[in-house]
Amino acid sequence: MEYERTKEGLIQADLAQRLGVVLKQYYEYKLEEEKFEVSLTLAVLQNLLTNCMELFKRLSKKDRKENPLTNELTKNNSSWGISINCVTNHSFNEGKITYEKIFRHLRNSLSHPTALDLECKYLSTGYTTSNRSKSIENIIFISSPDVIKNRIKTFDLIEKAEDWKNRQGTFPKDVKIIKDNSGKYSFSLNSMPFYRCCRVELTPNQLLDLTYALCTYLSHPLQSDWDGETFTIKKLAA
Repeated sequence: MEYERTKEGLIQADLAQRLGVVLKQYYEYKLEEEKFEVSLTLAVLQNLLTNCMELFKRLSKKDRKENPLTNELTKNNSSWGISINCVTNHSFNEGKITYEKIFRHLRNSLSHPTALDLECKYLSTGYTTSNRSKSIENIIFISSPDVIKNRIKTFDLIEKAEDWKNRQGTFPKDVKIIKDNSGKYSFSLNSMPFYRCCRVELTPNQLLDLTYALCTYLSHPLQSDWDGETFTIKKLAA
């Protein structure tokens, strides 16, 4: 069946709604073989986050202020299925931690994965699991723009380091640029090597709740009586 289109002629809202149906059908479908629900959810989540971040980028300043994505994460699981407790590390200087900011880090983690090794001193961007048992207990997402191949990004010239720091705009104010023994420049905070890192850990249920919530959020334009402002976010898992 052809996609239902919004007033602007876009299919993303219907795609999000269909992906929600696919998730629900798969989770409820009884299989004799092993089910790979986390893998399916990750694939759907990447698609949704990409569309979500592009949509948010196109919003006016007024619409952004009124959008639920600008709400701050709380200690309790919200209708989005996640809480501030899911963010186990956040060294970016970007003000209050909102859903939009965390979703952007999750998008970067899923869309720009590297050879992430949780045992390394410096974590690079990507996603993996805690690997503590045969079952998937946690999915770990890392957003780390200052690390390349598990090494802190360095620069040949101090001007390049300063340009990177200024263009990024999310370095803590006290971060300094230092020169190492090889003549390369990198970042330091409190006399220690520094890199920005956002680490989010989700259980499979939280991952599902978040993904399904994004499905309902992005599919709002299909509602005939939607006022264009009020969002009702639904969850799938308990």
